[in-house]
Amino acid sequence: MKVFLSYTIRDGSIDSQLLEQLEVQFRSKYSVYIDLLHNKGINPQQEVLKQLGESDLVIQIVTPLISDSEWACLEKELAIKEGIPIHFVNYGQQSIKQLANEILETIASNKRLKRNKNSWLRSASLHSFSQPFLSA
Repeated sequence: MKVFLSYTIRDGSIDSQLLEQLEVQFRSKYSVYIDLLHNKGINPQQEVLKQLGESDLVIQIVTPLISDSEWACLEKELAIKEGIPIHFVNYGQQSIKQLANEILETIASNKRLKRNKNSWLRSASLHSFSQPFLSA
């Protein structure tokens, strides 16, 4: 099962250190794509779309400014549009271990899912999105 982790770093609730600690919790059990850690492509926006399109499950970590992130909103909208199951996990005062456990429980409860991947990504291109959005 391929899992796409959606989040924002805008409000400071999530940073690369937290994401690295989460990855350690997931690494041995699941394939979880975390953009900030895994996106080393020459076209980062297209890589996000590719990884999202190949995912069986999207988990969005909800923090105070998640709705201000155009990319997080786009990831949520595309998951819904394409029928990729999406789950929301609130992150506030709990520890990283508690957050990781909640995410792992969500993945485990959905691990029988294997969605029929469409070819939507092949037709999706960055030209579909406004230039101001991509330069933000």
